[in-house]
Amino acid sequence: MTKEEIIDETVAYYSEDVNRRSKYMGTCAYNSYYGLENRHCAIGRCMQQHYKDQGTSLHNNYECDIDCFLSDLGLNNIDLILEEKYHGHDLKFWIELQRLHDLDCNWTNNGLTMMGVDKVKEIKQIFGIIDKF
Repeated sequence: MTKEEIIDETVAYYSEDVNRRSKYMGTCAYNSYYGLENRHCAIGRCMQQHYKDQGTSLHNNYECDIDCFLSDLGLNNIDLILEEKYHGHDLKFWIELQRLHDLDCNWTNNGLTMMGVDKVKEIKQIFGIIDKF
């Protein structure tokens, strides 16, 4: 998938049901926890199934950012944890996508806020998908 396709898919996924965002008491988690089924953060929903299957027992599920997470697994490439269709994008892209997910100011119960729309445009501009907005 292209960066634009991943961004658009992510927005559509969470806009359909913002409760899919894996947030609990202000903390984001790669996998859902505390009985909240099928919720993942922006990176977590793109992980290979065996990482998702670990649920809350996934090492550093919500205790660190993606750099820390990969380092603790002894990995240096995010593609090693992602489903194949998401391969080929640098860590900076995934960090920006995660920021879109994490910030409550980007979301309402119905999808993106105006700040969220601007964040999507900013991400697309950063990665050369669109010109200045």
